[in-house]
Amino acid sequence: MIARRVLAVATRMQARTAGLDGLDLPMQDLPDGMGRGVKSGLGALAGAHINSVLAVADADVAVASGLRACS
Repeated sequence: MIARRVLAVATRMQARTAGLDGLDLPMQDLPDGMGRGVKSGLGALAGAHINSVLAVADADVAVASGLRACS
């Protein structure tokens, strides 16, 4: 064993996009072969933007389901 003060671990990231195909989210390859993710030109606000898209999609499904249940 070699004594170390710092340990860094990197994993390959893969966005879980199953079920999101209908949203046509743009995908991008991450640098240095780190995986694939959802592409957003919003930088630090990317997560908030993606969450808002998903929330709207969830609301649309809920409203459509509610309308079908009422008819």
